[in-house]
Amino acid sequence: MDELLRLFEGLRVADVSDGMDAVGLRDVGLVDRAIRPVWRGARVCGVALTVRYVPTNETVPTMPPEDYAEFARKWYAKKCPYPFLQVAQPGTFLVVDMSGLEVGFWGSNVALAAKKAGIVGIVLDGGCRDTYEIERQRCPVWARHIARTTVIGRLEFAGMNEPINCGGVKVRPGDLVVADDDGQSSSLGKLLKKSLIGRAKSWMPTSAPAETSTSNWACLWMRRCSEGSDGKRVRRLQHRGIAGGRLA
Repeated sequence: MDELLRLFEGLRVADVSDGMDAVGLRDVGLVDRAIRPVWRGARVCGVALTVRYVPTNETVPTMPPEDYAEFARKWYAKKCPYPFLQVAQPGTFLVVDMSGLEVGFWGSNVALAAKKAGIVGIVLDGGCRDTYEIERQRCPVWARHIARTTVIGRLEFAGMNEPINCGGVKVRPGDLVVADDDGQSSSLGKLLKKSLIGRAKSWMPTSAPAETSTSNWACLWMRRCSEGSDGKRVRRLQHRGIAGGRLA
């Protein structure tokens, strides 16, 4: 996987998209364009660590303010922990299924912890808050909502390292996620994101001619995957669902 990440270093989302088009994977794995970057200018490639959170059905009891801090601590510890911080590796791209809820799952404190854990990017089908600090920290986040609330009394942990739905796309642990800004070729000024399954490590060409552009390089790789027995693997990936995203 490290080799695959190195090969994708420097490739724009548009390059990967062009390569997918070249082998008939047109518009496969496009995440809902309502998922937008918190700040512009990030370009990230990483390996998906998937996590899922669901809305709670519990009612927060009335309590004096002095008791709320302990209630909040217990909620984070028991109801809505962030266990991905303990298992993330350098190069991890966190992909979070929150069922599109407008809840501030991500903020400046967890962003610092994520950076320390080696997480290189975050896609949230849900909400991010503390956006000013997130930008100052240069933490690459793409989210459906700019939120204000906390997870306390709103969200519960449901699972990790399993297939999830992010923006209408099936994303699996180990999928390769490529994300950047790309508004120049879109008439609507949208931001494009893309994920491409990273299980084809053994098919990758070890080199390409120096004069080959990044876009053509991606196409060459995709073409190679589509030839001979490798083509059968690509078709199997199509049937299984290539995880990816157009996050706008």
